[in-house]
Amino acid sequence: MGKDKVHPKPIRLIAAACNDMGIGKDGQLPWNIPKEFQFFLDTVTSVSSPGKSNLLIWGRKCWLSSLEITHLFRNCLHIVLSRTLSSVPKHADYVCQDFPSAVELASTFPLCNQVETIWIIGGVEVYKESARHPWCDLIYLTHVMADFDCDTYFPEFDREVYEQLETCEYCRGTANHQPDDSSLSLDRKLIACHDSFEIGQRLFMFKV
Repeated sequence: MGKDKVHPKPIRLIAAACNDMGIGKDGQLPWNIPKEFQFFLDTVTSVSSPGKSNLLIWGRKCWLSSLEITHLFRNCLHIVLSRTLSSVPKHADYVCQDFPSAVELASTFPLCNQVETIWIIGGVEVYKESARHPWCDLIYLTHVMADFDCDTYFPEFDREVYEQLETCEYCRGTANHQPDDSSLSLDRKLIACHDSFEIGQRLFMFKV
C-alpha cells in the first residue's frame, strides 16, 4: 500500500437533538437517557473485524467535557481538534489543528490500514464542516421529542444534498426530565446524501 495514497473513509455524524434542535447546555447534555447513550456507544464502536478501529473526531470543548466516559469507547481512536493545544490532551490519541488535517491523518498510511469509519462527535463547527465534506455519507440524528433549555444547537445542513432514509420511533410513557429521562419519546433518523459510489464492500453516499 502506497504511503502517500489517500484511502477515502466514510465520515458520519451522530447526535441527539430536542424539539428546537438543541444538543447541549453549559457543555453538557441537557438530558439523561441511558438507552440513547448505549445506542450512541454501540454505533460508534462497531467495527467489522478484530484489529480495526473507528476514528472519533472531537472539538476541544466537547472532548474536555467528556473525559469521564472516554474509557467506554472500545475499538476507537480519538482525535481532538484544537488550534491552541500544544500537546495531545489526556486520554486522546492525537491532536490536529483543523478538520482537514484529521481526515488526512485517518485516510493515509499508517492509520488508513486500521481505521474503518470516521465519526464526528461534535461540537457545532465540526458538525458543520464535516457535513459538507464529500466523504460524509450519513447523519445519525435522534430527535428527543421534548423541550429543553439549551445554548448549543445542531447546525442546519443542506436538505437538497441529504435525504431521510429511515426512522425508528419508540415511546415509553410521558416525559420525566429528572433525574432519568428514559421515558422520553425518541425518533431516530438516518439521513443520507442523494448520490452514491462504492468503495470496497461498503456503499457510501456523497455530494455532487
